[in-house]
Amino acid sequence: MTHELNTGGDRGYLRIATEEAFGLPEQLDAYVRLVKEGRADKATTSLWGFYGTAMSERTQFIRDRLVDLDGLRIAAMDETGIDIAILSLTSPGGQVFEADEAKALVRKANDVLKSACERHPSRYVGMISIVPQDPAWSVEEIARGKNELGFRGVMVNSHTKGHYLDEPQFDPILRACAFSATPADGHPF
Repeated sequence: MTHELNTGGDRGYLRIATEEAFGLPEQLDAYVRLVKEGRADKATTSLWGFYGTAMSERTQFIRDRLVDLDGLRIAAMDETGIDIAILSLTSPGGQVFEADEAKALVRKANDVLKSACERHPSRYVGMISIVPQDPAWSVEEIARGKNELGFRGVMVNSHTKGHYLDEPQFDPILRACAFSATPADGHPF
């Protein structure tokens, strides 16, 4: 590195980290439960079978930082010169759960993220998480994300139980995203 990694635009621009993950402790526990019960898909089993069960310094480091939206995360951002983090629920979000469990978890995660964005308004931008298993609920959550929570985007993690967003049942979600694409306050993202 030829220069220090400072925040504040000392190089003529702000450093923005996109798609930065966070999680809830109960979400991580639920992933491990799915893995142990044999109900997780291959990707979830690979990722959370390791990070959720391996008792190593590295896996604990990752888990601790996923659930921290204050001191550890802000310190890491400062150390690496990151001015703003665009935060979203860690993969695979609520998409691996049955709809009712997913909706409760995702709603709570969206509310937790809103609180973190309020505590650190110059450092965090939120992205709403949804539950594609329930398109109607997801449409409502997209509107809440924009209008009540002040979030700037929607996070969908790959497939939802083997189904992808280009399938007809997800059309209401895509329409809601298109409708919500213009921020009310003119913020660039």
